[in-house]
Amino acid sequence: MRAPRAGGDSGQPGPWDRGHSDVPDPWDDLVALCRLPHRGTATAEEGRAARWLAARLAEMGYQVDVQPFTAPRHTLYLGPGFIGVALAALGIGGARWQGPAWALGLLAAAAALVLLPLLGELVLWPRGSRLSLALLVPRGASQNVVARLPRRGGPAAGAARGAVGGGAPHPAPRPVREPAARPPADVADPSATRPPAAAAGPNVTRPPADAAGAAAARPPADAVEPGAARPPAGPPWPLHVVVTAHYDTQWGSWLFAPRILPGLQAFFVVGYAAFLAVPLLLVARAVGLAGSTPLAVAAAASAAVAAFLLISWLGGRPVNGANDNGSGVAVALALARRWARQPLPGIELLLAFTGAEETGMRGMAALLEHPWFPRTAPGGVAVVNVDNVGAGRLHYLTAEGMLLPVRYDPWLVAQARRLAEELPAGLLTPGPRPLLPTDALVAAARGIPAITFLATGPGGRIPHYHWHTDRLEHVDRGHLAGVADLLWRYLAQLATAADRAAGRR
Repeated sequence: MRAPRAGGDSGQPGPWDRGHSDVPDPWDDLVALCRLPHRGTATAEEGRAARWLAARLAEMGYQVDVQPFTAPRHTLYLGPGFIGVALAALGIGGARWQGPAWALGLLAAAAALVLLPLLGELVLWPRGSRLSLALLVPRGASQNVVARLPRRGGPAAGAARGAVGGGAPHPAPRPVREPAARPPADVADPSATRPPAAAAGPNVTRPPADAAGAAAARPPADAVEPGAARPPAGPPWPLHVVVTAHYDTQWGSWLFAPRILPGLQAFFVVGYAAFLAVPLLLVARAVGLAGSTPLAVAAAASAAVAAFLLISWLGGRPVNGANDNGSGVAVALALARRWARQPLPGIELLLAFTGAEETGMRGMAALLEHPWFPRTAPGGVAVVNVDNVGAGRLHYLTAEGMLLPVRYDPWLVAQARRLAEELPAGLLTPGPRPLLPTDALVAAARGIPAITFLATGPGGRIPHYHWHTDRLEHVDRGHLAGVADLLWRYLAQLATAADRAAGRR
């Protein structure tokens, strides 16, 4: 049993008992990562972190690709701030207008157009629309770090491809799958129902319906590069698991100050309601259903919200991000080390460390277009996201989204629930939706089975959330190691459950 690190913020109901764990301790990787002052989105420090991750994974023997993309900066601050200023100006102009009503209609149309990027960011962008706050804010170079065990025809083990922070997209590597055999029948999960189906759409396709197509999709027997770690025998079509963890950090400001944080959700609800009220009240005034006073109040509220966001941005700076999300990165690296020694049968693993999560999950959106992302997976696809797991009570999330919640894959949630039943009471529980969404929302909203594991502290809040105290001394080492063990058990459970389901097909 590993004692929690002194000074850690453990909110667990009981100690983590690692027993004879084969999963390496994530602590050293977290310490090394946190030596960077921060990993702000599209900054030089984020690029340094990406190079460090690529080197770490290459040392383990992984084939590594650094995927560059362009990401907006400060979507939480500048985007709504600019929109609030514009809406305030339109609202004040409409409240003072004494001319013809049709002019108020034009102001209402202009206000609706101004509001569209924010509505797109909250509702449409996760589902694949280009309408978002990225249209309004500055952009910069970010990158994902993607890794898998080497395959024949790819770079030699330990090679990392791609330039950090820029460059053209890489050509698609030759798709290669793993050997076709089954794990022993006595490890099958009797309670499993089905693995998550490959999502329909541009990213993932369903298994072929006819026998000829099925035979063509069967993986070749010699897919693993000579000298590389050879996965154990698995089912004919392995479950493709993508373990993700974002490594960038948020812009810490007064917006997330500990005294303000409890009311932050109310702030956004009231502020965005004021934004929405401006075009509606302009229309109401144009048709004679409202006077100038309600419109002036909505305009003033919009101006106040915008001013607070812009002032917070001016006075902020990126946080160190030991918990958010150095902890998730360290756990994913620990899983990668364990996987490199002995992969689980029945699973083909892809590791993805995403950038720009803190500015609207842009890294996850880019990952879905990466040539290694399993677009064709007859055995199914599962995205397992790890975020903020350095202290507190560990949860599996069942849904996310600010305005229109997206539910996570029922099969993945059921497997997490089954694992929770095997653990001490309270060690793993279903969690509340976080204030801001995690990377898995983008995958789930686009039809790809996904789930997030996340820990919260007292009051259901993430410890030291987006604040400058999110440093190494507030991460519980025992909790971090216990989460790594638990998630390895979850991957093993997915493997056996998927194999059992494949045996019934």
